[in-house]
Amino acid sequence: MKNKRKRLKKGITIFLIIWLMLFITDYYRATQNKAPIYAIKYSSYWDGGTQEYLGLGYKVIKYNRMGIYDKDCIQEFREKYGHNVKMSDYDDYGCLKGERKETVIGTWFLKFESGDFINNSTNTSIPESDLSQNINEYLVKGKTNSLESTGNIVGENAVKELVEEFIKTKLDVTFNLTDYVIEINGVDTKYYDFVLYVDGIRTSIGYTAVQDEEGVVKLFDNRNNYDINNVKKIVSSLASKIDDSVRTKSSSQALQKANLEGFDNLNIVKKDGFGYYEVETGKLYYATTLETKTASGAVSTNTYLMEIE
Repeated sequence: MKNKRKRLKKGITIFLIIWLMLFITDYYRATQNKAPIYAIKYSSYWDGGTQEYLGLGYKVIKYNRMGIYDKDCIQEFREKYGHNVKMSDYDDYGCLKGERKETVIGTWFLKFESGDFINNSTNTSIPESDLSQNINEYLVKGKTNSLESTGNIVGENAVKELVEEFIKTKLDVTFNLTDYVIEINGVDTKYYDFVLYVDGIRTSIGYTAVQDEEGVVKLFDNRNNYDINNVKKIVSSLASKIDDSVRTKSSSQALQKANLEGFDNLNIVKKDGFGYYEVETGKLYYATTLETKTASGAVSTNTYLMEIE
């Protein structure tokens, strides 16, 4: 009887030591925002890829919430800075709400926090292509790593192909990638701005694909319900208004504004220009971009718009 108690006590001690080692391992991984090794995945959430794992007496939730852009915040930003901006500018301004990327660990009673900006329904498999809670946001695919990668870096061409196929099959069968100029920004989170150009004139509509560190791609439809073919016809009819006299006048006005802001011609290291059509207002502009450099070596880029009547 005494030996049986000793064996039981020894067995419990060994079990506790093993359990403690497993728990400490997964706890440490949680502090590093990594998925657990000794817990089983049992649930996924339609918010960009949040996963829940069950371990022996504990639960791990790896949040990968994409968040949603606040339309009022974006409108406020556009009124302040204009429409010729990138999605990353909205992030810096604080328009992305509800994003969460962290790993938490607790007891089996640990609850998933849905937040105010996402669809909190659960599903055992994340849909590859579906509409999110915001009518203009789409979860394109769980990950792009399977298409093209070098180490942990997902190839840019894979994202372009993925987005192009999604738009053609889900949003606009007439989509033609050659109508768009793709501007790529960001390091850990990458932003692919598909900007519609017509006859060399930049427009204020298009699409933006956002790829997070996990490889999840989310698409934002920035067409604002405008018909692309109709926009192309309108812009094409206005293209002849942009000539050398317009370019010269816009450049002169931009230099004058730059001088008023404290930059003289010696500070200007680069000058560029392009036509810009603001679809929302129906106005055509010529934009002159000046890259200026201060005496201390600081470089800044400013764009000046001149409306074309």
